[in-house]
Amino acid sequence: MHMHMEQQSPARLSPTTPVEMPPPAAALMDELVEEFLLRLPPDDPASLVNAALVCKRWGRLIAGPAFRRKFRKIHRTKLLHMARGQAFRRRRRRRRQ
Repeated sequence: MHMHMEQQSPARLSPTTPVEMPPPAAALMDELVEEFLLRLPPDDPASLVNAALVCKRWGRLIAGPAFRRKFRKIHRTKLLHMARGQAFRRRRRRRRQ
């Protein structure tokens, strides 16, 4: 017995099927560099200046409003949590006395 089998490509897509394309390599690299730069210590502003001088792309990332907003948010949050925790502990001690 001879069976006729149609061969179809395993990943055949219809023309209406949306395909998610990965972001370009440059965009991924910018995201990685931005994550690295966001973790530079806020108490050493020279580190950001030095990083901005590495190349034009890094300088543009650091100078952008989105980076500055993220940098302030990340580093301010830690300080606020510490200050809130200390104030909360002081109030609790006063109430106990």
